[in-house]
Amino acid sequence: MRADPAHAASAGDLVQVYRTGADGPERVALAELRGTAGDVATLAVDTADADALAAEERYRLATLPVEPRSDREFASLLRAADETMGVVTLAEGSDLVGTPVGAVDAAVVAVRGHGGLEPIPSRSRVLAAGDDLYVIAAPSRLRRLDAAAGASDSD
Repeated sequence: MRADPAHAASAGDLVQVYRTGADGPERVALAELRGTAGDVATLAVDTADADALAAEERYRLATLPVEPRSDREFASLLRAADETMGVVTLAEGSDLVGTPVGAVDAAVVAVRGHGGLEPIPSRSRVLAAGDDLYVIAAPSRLRRLDAAAGASDSD
């Protein structure tokens, strides 16, 4: 699109896209700047916002202040760590059924149970059969947790 990216704008910056009309500026979209070349900017936008943009029109861009993007920061930290993320489903008869989240030998970041997804569950939350545990742990610990999530041999 034809636009006026800020001098210091770079790929990954969040920008507001404005159209200048007779009634003044109108915000059209929120986008992520992917690249610039002169007065041409490449943006990543939602489908609904893309429909509001016209190829023949010139837009003004307002670069938003840099804010930590927790999702990206988390992903980059996880890539660099020895741990990984996994999902473990508790079977009926698992030794983990009836125990609190705090007893799990891994970092439980969410539990999807019958009541929906519960991010950062309380350490005292009691686990039930059918719960999906979203955990971060070393691969060997994930394998042990997956084995413990199955039905115990004593059943």
